[in-house]
Order: sequence, then structure tokens, then C-alpha cells
Amino acid sequence: MSGADAVRLAGIQILGAWLMMLALVLPAAAQAPAALSDDPGSRLVTVPHDPALEQALRDAGLSRVAVRHEGWNETTATWARLKVYELTGRTKLHGQDPVFTALSLVYQTDRWVGARILPIEHPRIGELLQTDEKWISLRDLLESPHQEAMRAELEAGVARREEFTRLQKLLDAVHQIRSIGPERTGLIASAAEAQELDPNEIARLLDDAEARKAEHSRLRALSRQVKREKPILEAGIRLLDRAILLTGLDERLLLVPNPESATNDWLSVREVRRLDVLHGGARDGVGRVLPFAAAQLDAALRQTFATGNAEGLAGEVDRFLETVGQSRQYPSAGYLARKNFYTAWQPSRTAAWVYALATILFGLFAFFHTPGWRLAGTAIMVVGLAWQTLGLGMRLSLTGHMPVSNMYESIVFTSWAALAIGAGIELRKRTGIVGLFASGVGFVALLGVSLMPLHESRIHPLRAVLNSYWLNIHVTAMLISYAAFAISAVFAAGYLVKSWARRESLFGRKPLMPTEQMEEFAYRLVQIGWPILTLGVLLGAVWADTAWGRFWGWDPKETWALITWITYTIYLHTRMVMGWKGRVSALACLIGFLMVLITWIGVSYIPAFAGGLHTYASPT
Repeated sequence: MSGADAVRLAGIQILGAWLMMLALVLPAAAQAPAALSDDPGSRLVTVPHDPALEQALRDAGLSRVAVRHEGWNETTATWARLKVYELTGRTKLHGQDPVFTALSLVYQTDRWVGARILPIEHPRIGELLQTDEKWISLRDLLESPHQEAMRAELEAGVARREEFTRLQKLLDAVHQIRSIGPERTGLIASAAEAQELDPNEIARLLDDAEARKAEHSRLRALSRQVKREKPILEAGIRLLDRAILLTGLDERLLLVPNPESATNDWLSVREVRRLDVLHGGARDGVGRVLPFAAAQLDAALRQTFATGNAEGLAGEVDRFLETVGQSRQYPSAGYLARKNFYTAWQPSRTAAWVYALATILFGLFAFFHTPGWRLAGTAIMVVGLAWQTLGLGMRLSLTGHMPVSNMYESIVFTSWAALAIGAGIELRKRTGIVGLFASGVGFVALLGVSLMPLHESRIHPLRAVLNSYWLNIHVTAMLISYAAFAISAVFAAGYLVKSWARRESLFGRKPLMPTEQMEEFAYRLVQIGWPILTLGVLLGAVWADTAWGRFWGWDPKETWALITWITYTIYLHTRMVMGWKGRVSALACLIGFLMVLITWIGVSYIPAFAGGLHTYASPT
């Protein structure tokens, strides 16, 4: 468990106390009548909605306004989707425009107190709150007589997790000292200081084998319990976090750069109100201009939601943008327009369905052998590739670096490279089967990333360790090799299926490609990917030397990359030098791609393979 997680988990008592304070601070809100609309087809009932106001906000051009979010400039639309998702686990409620929902949460908080929008994500949390519902309102949570029971169980779980972490560090320190030998001078004290442990406890376990055995048994029992309780803890903490977020979104609505900040901090609407710049509360000069513009826009939005009348809001938005546009810290109109286009059209998701259509067309060609189906499939595949290329180019322009910095981006880029390779071969060979496999790989990959949580797919600030030109070279080379290996694996799998089935034809139809040629294609694609992988590994070693002062450190990511390279090297050696072909060769090709998946995805998602200096290469 990371230090940040420990702090957040240890704060459950504070969160609970904060909720109890909310119950006292918001009594009027908890009883306030509200014009609410119910959707009988959903458990998300009593959700405020005003279609006319929603359209008026859209017409006012609020999408042109930037909002600072976690160190990154977002459009209002993107920020709204993120906040609605953080609060409810959905990007939309009842099909509402997320901008309306998020701003209503900011300016009409009292109307949302009774709305059941907080998800109960684990049955045990529902049992503790004694409710069968999947959603709960802030009012019900605040007034629940069972809230204390939920907090008590969460606190107990936190205590067990912290004890597990402490005991694990203690036994690791004892093991390391014992492995050195009898020379313990200074080791106990240094280990205790480094891991924040009791030196007397370390010394006791070093001298008492029975005590060590008992503590190891306790650690195993705690490990099982902590693992079992993890989903409950995370669900309970998210529920408490969401309850607080519901009443504090005005602190998250960061509208303008703070002119007095040297670190590019932005001011929230709550901070702007504290400055009271509309009444001269802020100092004169440049330090007052931006907060004053934000205060005017905030006042206009408050008036709009109070009266339900958005007349004049569009003009206020124009005046706000004219003022803040003079600040060099504020994003350009072009940047915001590209960001809005990217968010609205979601190129990767659109490309997924284009590739699905191409796959169907190639499948029809495989069955009927009509050239028109192959030509149509090729044309649609190229259209999908062009659209995906546009999406990657836009993401590159928005981030300023190759879009390969997290798991979402790496999958999108790899699928693009696979389609580029597949389309090139299909246009040259005109087999139909290459297009079928390539477009199928693209569809599956992009459909998968479209289902990833919003916080994993959104554009993030580049992590400091990745802020290097080597990112554009090393990671890109590795992912292009993965793309070639992915299509190669599909051909190898196809060869194995056909060879084991001992059937060349499908439903009596003539095959598009002989079985042996499929294995040959798999081999040729590995020949393309292997030198690129070799270059990527070498460039990674150079980057490691510049970043960490060593070329190689047997980090899990490095180790599995080496295993992948060795696997494909053996495959090529046996295929080229020893003449191995057929099923053994195809199986070796599939084993190589399994190593790719562990290197690429397993190290990020599977705890047994995780850790090391490459932990930044996580899903987010």
C-alpha cells in the first residue's frame, strides 16, 4: 500500500466526522423541496433536470471556457464528464448534458441532496447501511443511523491493512539482516530508521525462531483477510469521497489562472467569492483583472441557475473569454476547439466500429469470394485507419508528445500500427485474409479501450519520469514491434486451428490462403517486429542510463522485455537456421506473443509481475 493510500485510508474518521458536520450544516438543504424528475426505468431517481436551461447553457458557448483539472487544461465539457464520472461512475445521468449536470451540482447543490446518485458498489456496504438499493442520496447517507457501523468496519479494515504493511516490512527487514550473517552492527538501527520500525522488535525476531514462525503465520492470515476486504474498503472510501465531492464541487471549478502564483495555480469560484472582487475586495492592477472576470462569470451562472433564465449568459461568456484570453497562462481558442472536437467525436471509439464493418466485409469476401467485398473491406479499413490517424494526431497536438504515455494510449497506438502494417500488406498482396485479421485486431483492441474507465482514457499531464524525447523513440519502437507480433500471433493461431482441424476449406468454400502460407505470414511479420524490438530494447537501455545512471537493473519490465526478445530470437533461429516449420513454429510464435502481453500489460496489471522503476507504466 502506497503512502498516499495509507493517508487516505487513515482519514476515514475525518471523512466520517465531516459528513456528520454536513448533516448539521445542511439541514435546510436536506429538507428543501425541489423540482425533480423521476425516471421509472432507473434507480437513479429524483435527479434535477431542466431541458430548456440545459439547451440555454449549450447555446451560451460554455464549451469555449477552460477549467484547470489536476494540473491540466480541460474544456468545460471534459471537466464536467470527469466530475460526473467521479461522483456517479457514469459520464451522464439520464442522458443529460454533463455540463448542465456538473454546473447544477455547483450552483444548485441543495437540489441534489435528495437525489440518489451515490453508487453503493459493494453488497457489504449496503448491508452495513441496511439498504437493498444500489444507489443512495446524500440526505439518506447523512441521516442513516447505520453510518457509524459502516465507518467502524472501515476503520477496522484500515487498521488491519496498516498492521499487515507494518508486519510485512518487519519480517522483510529481519530476513535481509539474517541473510547477511552474524555481522549485525548498525544493521538493526538503519533498518528500523529506514522502515520506521521498532529496533527492539527486529532484535527480538532475529533471536527467536518461534516468534518469527508465529509472525509469518499471522502475516499469511492478515494477507488473506486484507485481500478479501480490499473491495469493501475501496467501495466504502469511494462512497465517503463522493459524498464530500457532492458538496465541494465549487472548490474543483478552477476558472482562471492566479496572477500571483508562480506555479500556475488557478482560482476556484469559491476562492474568487472569498476575494469578493466584484466589490473591490482584491487589490488593484493586473492581480484583479482575472479574478474579476471569473467573479462576473460566476455571478452570471448563479443568476442563471437561480432564475432558470440564461438571457445574457452568452454575452458574459464572451466578455470573460475576451479578458482571460489576454493571459498567457490561459489556453488558446484553437486548443479548446481541438479538445472539444476530440471529446465529442472520440476517434478511437468511432474507428472501432469502422474496423468492425471492415471485418464483416472481409468475412463476406472469405465466404463468397466476391472481389467487391474485398475492395469494400479494404476501402473501409483505410477510412478507419485515416480516422484513427487523425485522432492520434489530435492527441499528439493536445499533449505535445507521442500518445504512448499510459496503457490507454499504448493500446490505441499499437492497434494503429497493426492496422498500418496490415493495410500495407493487404493493399500489396490483396489476399483478403490479411485485411480480415488486421481489422479484427483493430476492432477488438479499440473496443477494449473504449470500455476503460474515463480516468484512464483521459489526457493526463506527462509524468516527470516520462518527460523526455526518449519517450517518442523507445516506447514507440516497442509498440510498433508489438503490433507486428500481434498480427503474427493471429496468423499463427489461424494456422494451428486449420492444421488441427485438417480442413482447408470453410463450408466447402475454397480457402483464401493455404494453411502453410498462414504460418509463413506469421514468420515474415516476426521478421519485421524483431529488429524493431531489438532497437527498442537498446534505446530503453540508453534512456535508463540517462535517467537512472545504469543501462540495466533487472527491473520486472526490463526482465520481461529481455525474455520476450530471447523468445523471438529462439523462434527466428529455429525457423531460419534449423528449418523448423509447422505447429511447433506456430506455437513458439504464440508463446512469444504471450511474453509480449506480460511485458506490455501484465507488468502493469498483475501484482506478481509488477513493481520496480517502471511502475509509472501503469494503466493511468
